[in-house]
Amino acid sequence: ELLGAVQSLTSGGSTDISAGYTLGISESRRRLPDGGGTILLLSDGHANAGNRDAATFEALAAECSSHRITTSTLGIGQGYNEELLDALATGGRGNHLYAEQDDSAIGLLQQQVDGLLGVCAMNAHVRLRSLTGEPAASFVRLLQRVPAWVEGDELVISLGDLYGEEHRRYLLDIDVSAQAQAGPLPVLDITIEYVLVATLEQHRITSTVEVNVTDNVDEVVVTNPHVRIERLMAVMQDRKREAFEAMSRGDDLAAVTRLENATGELRSGLDSVKESVDETTHRRALEEIADLIEIRERLQRHERESSMKFARENWSQKSRGRQRRPMPMEDDDNSGS
Repeated sequence: ELLGAVQSLTSGGSTDISAGYTLGISESRRRLPDGGGTILLLSDGHANAGNRDAATFEALAAECSSHRITTSTLGIGQGYNEELLDALATGGRGNHLYAEQDDSAIGLLQQQVDGLLGVCAMNAHVRLRSLTGEPAASFVRLLQRVPAWVEGDELVISLGDLYGEEHRRYLLDIDVSAQAQAGPLPVLDITIEYVLVATLEQHRITSTVEVNVTDNVDEVVVTNPHVRIERLMAVMQDRKREAFEAMSRGDDLAAVTRLENATGELRSGLDSVKESVDETTHRRALEEIADLIEIRERLQRHERESSMKFARENWSQKSRGRQRRPMPMEDDDNSGS
């Protein structure tokens, strides 16, 4: 019956994403008035009717997310608006995915549905409370694109829902003021809050961040190699954004140059610490190198739309601390190992 209803639909020649999305919101609120729903929006064309402003879509999705309605998006083919779909996923705390062909869209759709069954924690937040007497927001900066706001003297970071076997890594820049007295200095209390799906109970985990203040240069600890690689991979997301922005301006040469430089920068950084990092970090860095190469090679094959959409999807996930969808590892010749 459902298949027959879908097959009976006729195209009116327009793409009104705003109408479809707001209808999905209404249905989600009708079915789940207390929240907890997920909207998955699929599109294969540019919006040419209704609201087409990405910032408006992101704000609407963010408002839905505050009521525990997650928004994920799946773009199919080469004709959709990746900026708009990414804005929806960013505001909605969901995923933005890209399917080059209809067949791959089916697999990605199944992956998203299966993922809904794997949610183990809901409404996860991180609260940062300063122990220095200064507001946390004045000296802490999050390097990923994750929603954050100030509540009283705390900086609050929203992580959304967490999935079983999912790994996320977030980086904080902490600017510590000069101290007159040497020794351990408590800087932040970090509290992670979440609702466990199995019991619907609220959980809180708190840890204190300290730095060791010293005036002896010989006592300065060398940066943790895992943190160095994570920070470098965060920088790579900026390089991808700069590359697809250059592509959108038609400056393919600038995009290729940025991607080549980024690949070399990450390879060099990995080579300097690869004996000191664990297998997971090493593999993730190799995957990042492979992604940079893939984006560049698509562009060099004059597949600009494909390169832009792959870059946007990849950046959308990783710049928010999420991992890309599982893909086979590239050969060593391409990965820079």
